[in-house]
Amino acid sequence: AKVLFEHGVVKVIDQDAEGVNVLVNTPEGERTMRGSYVIGGEGANSMVRQTSGLQYGGFTYPEKFLAASTPYPLEKF
Repeated sequence: AKVLFEHGVVKVIDQDAEGVNVLVNTPEGERTMRGSYVIGGEGANSMVRQTSGLQYGGFTYPEKFLAASTPYPLEKF
């Protein structure tokens, strides 16, 4: 897996049995990327879910939460 900072999903273009095509906003402009799958983990207003036509079946806490931990030196990016 590869984490791309400063990238955002514009829309899910299409998918097939082998993967998914996604239009992504990058620092260099928009480009299409393909992957085995795409995860919409950015909450109820997920662009992945919205552009895939998926409903949000949960609920939203009024508080904001963020939890992250890694021994990897991300400051190199």
